[in-house]
Amino acid sequence: NDIVWICRECQKDETCVLCNKCFRDSDHTGHEVYFYHAQAGGCCDCGDGDAWSPKGFCSHHGHNQDDPVTHLPPELVRSTRAVLSSVASALTTTGLEARRAFDAVRALKLRRTTRPDPNLAFFPPANPS
Repeated sequence: NDIVWICRECQKDETCVLCNKCFRDSDHTGHEVYFYHAQAGGCCDCGDGDAWSPKGFCSHHGHNQDDPVTHLPPELVRSTRAVLSSVASALTTTGLEARRAFDAVRALKLRRTTRPDPNLAFFPPANPS
């Protein structure tokens, strides 16, 4: 049952609101503003440029346009990039192998043969040696 604020100039749609703390710390002078008691659920949209105009952000959530990654420890950034790169590579390899298997099965069905072709590999190695 918190007080939330709407500002017709700053909100992107009628569902976007500011909590009382953020509203009190932002400048809406001359704007058409209203408040009401919110029901359970929902969240303050301060700092979310998709929901609220940056000119209506409070001093805590807004006006900071630097990259948040710069605030993380460099080793965490390096290791996260390495892990994500490995995951992307594994997903790509798996997808290509699945596609090759699908194509092989489709080729067999099209040939309508009951004899397996020894030259047709269902799961060829990712890096043939």
